[in-house]
Amino acid sequence: MSEVASFTPEQFLRPGRRKTAPRADVPSMKHLCAFSDYQAANAHVFPTKASLDWFYRTHRQRLVEAGAVLLIAARLFVDVPKFEREAVEIGRSLATRGID
Repeated sequence: MSEVASFTPEQFLRPGRRKTAPRADVPSMKHLCAFSDYQAANAHVFPTKASLDWFYRTHRQRLVEAGAVLLIAARLFVDVPKFEREAVEIGRSLATRGID
């Protein structure tokens, strides 16, 4: 029977190095939400999975370039603050189209 190894972050530090505070430029995974869970949590904007899928297909390039959607371990994730910022900007842009 094989055992599952358990590691602590300190085990990966080189001897003599102290743990430092996270850098501001390194992304955090605490803001990530599975794509499939995002729709359920935001059904007031995306009432169906198909509506979120359509929004993603239509604006995929912009969402990916903004870092709002990521593929990790073959699963799609939403960086919630970035996704919401981009979705609002996309919506604002579409709503003001043709308004002078």
